[in-house]
Amino acid sequence: MEKPFINIDIEATNRCNARCITCPRDKIEEFGDMSEETFEIILKRIKEYGKEKIGRVTFSGLGEPLLNKNIFSWTKKLRENGLEVEIVTNGSLVNEENAKNLWKSGLNQLSFSVGSVNKKIYEKLHKNLNFDKFMRNLRIAKELKPKTGKIVIFISPTKESREEMKDIVKKLRNYADYFFFFPFTSNRGGLVKNKKRFIFEDNNKKFENGAVSINEILRPTKRNYKIFSKYKNKCPIMNQIMYIDFKGDAVLCCNDVKKNNVLGNVKNNSLEEIQKEKSLLGYPEVCRKCNCPKELGPKDISSYLALARMALRI
Repeated sequence: MEKPFINIDIEATNRCNARCITCPRDKIEEFGDMSEETFEIILKRIKEYGKEKIGRVTFSGLGEPLLNKNIFSWTKKLRENGLEVEIVTNGSLVNEENAKNLWKSGLNQLSFSVGSVNKKIYEKLHKNLNFDKFMRNLRIAKELKPKTGKIVIFISPTKESREEMKDIVKKLRNYADYFFFFPFTSNRGGLVKNKKRFIFEDNNKKFENGAVSINEILRPTKRNYKIFSKYKNKCPIMNQIMYIDFKGDAVLCCNDVKKNNVLGNVKNNSLEEIQKEKSLLGYPEVCRKCNCPKELGPKDISSYLALARMALRI
């Protein structure tokens, strides 16, 4: 049987220097950093699975990847093995030294997650972080970026910043190679209780009314388009991404914060075995409570794909 094409998310650490209101950090039961040994086993498993079947390796998860000082050498090793690498960051630690080391490692894509460009709202959404520092670090990353690297602004909209989408693009357009706008804010498997954070429908109306230019906001790659097309009313996150936490446990997805669905551990299981276990699992309780598969129904997917087609000019 042919192995499925997957992307891999590696949690270098689940420690974080921010306390964002959309992240249920109080529900995390154990904190730690990934060890060198665990990373080397992951790299070995990737080679066994077949690099050609891995779309991208992303350092993200429930923490800030730059808190693990091995992130530079690990990125370099992955790149030396022909893998595409992305790091998702809150930007607070992307100072000049770290930015230089990231680009020097061969990093393909540095993604900055941001919810607002209004200083007051930003610091309310991303507690413990400073907006001026975020902007300074984004500017540094841009100035040091090689031609082969990309900077992506990952816009995480909330009810606090729903009116700002155009302002975010206008203020940050000179720093980004492109923007990624996700149509809703995840409720993290039901752990974020504020249902009003689901805002796709209202934003879709905004697009229709011409309040925001689709070419400014949404530029999904053809791969992202194909993923949404393939899974329709299924969750593309769970089906397309293998999430490996700092201990080497393969967890159902990043929204399974309490880790109730561990599919195996890279120290004992191959990626193929883990993927097979996931295919047999179906949709457990965390999925039923999550707004990804439950609330992103056929109508919403259809609207999202319409926007994607416009952006791609398909």
